[in-house]
Amino acid sequence: MIIFIFLSVVLFAESEFETELEAEIDNEEAIEKKANKREDFFFGVGGDLALYSAYGYSYGGSVIFGYGTGTAMGIKAFWFFSPEEIDTAEINALIRFYLKGADSYQGPFLQVMGGASVYFKNGYFSFPFKHGSISAGLCFGWRFIFAKYLFAEPYIRAGYPFAAGAGVNAGFRF
Repeated sequence: MIIFIFLSVVLFAESEFETELEAEIDNEEAIEKKANKREDFFFGVGGDLALYSAYGYSYGGSVIFGYGTGTAMGIKAFWFFSPEEIDTAEINALIRFYLKGADSYQGPFLQVMGGASVYFKNGYFSFPFKHGSISAGLCFGWRFIFAKYLFAEPYIRAGYPFAAGAGVNAGFRF
């Protein structure tokens, strides 16, 4: 009987030790995976349309820089040409939320942007404000990854002082 109790205690202790060891190994793997997690840095250029003009779309280009996985922060600058020969420059800070989760750097995203717009006619500041206006908006897009380090992002946006816009960014991620 004593031998049976002794063997039961030893086997139970060994079972508990193996369970603790497995939990510790799982925890170490999770810590190592988290330590190896790489944040996403991206740079791209784009073609854009926006409703700045009373006579139709303004068209132009953009440059974007950003950093982050799951939630990214960055800067995006635009330059638009309109039919009225009034150019618009925008520079915005951005916060992007990837909708697939905290480790995502691709797929659908929602982006909040805010900054300044400046208007030029013949190289000089122009209406509606002498020195520009605020620029704020919301953007919804989808990032597609190609060959691991290349991306394309079609998007639509709405905000102020433009009514709506659309575009595509393409670039590199590191």
